[in-house]
Amino acid sequence: MSHTYRAEILGQFGDAPAAVVTYSISHYSPASWNGPGEGDEIEIESIRPPSYEITEEDEAFLRRHARYEDFVEARS
Repeated sequence: MSHTYRAEILGQFGDAPAAVVTYSISHYSPASWNGPGEGDEIEIESIRPPSYEITEEDEAFLRRHARYEDFVEARS
């Protein structure tokens, strides 16, 4: 079961979002006889503006954001 998240990546000055991303993170599956382990990959469903390129820092932020959202949901 995959959960969809929506996050705003702030611009350089933090006054407006540089991008709005809708994404999910695939669940980890261990290695098996038919291939290596995979998962925990960010799957971008939409991004505005479409020309925005996700950096390593953005990816780390999106992972933290997803963990936080899951934490808040689990507590409610």
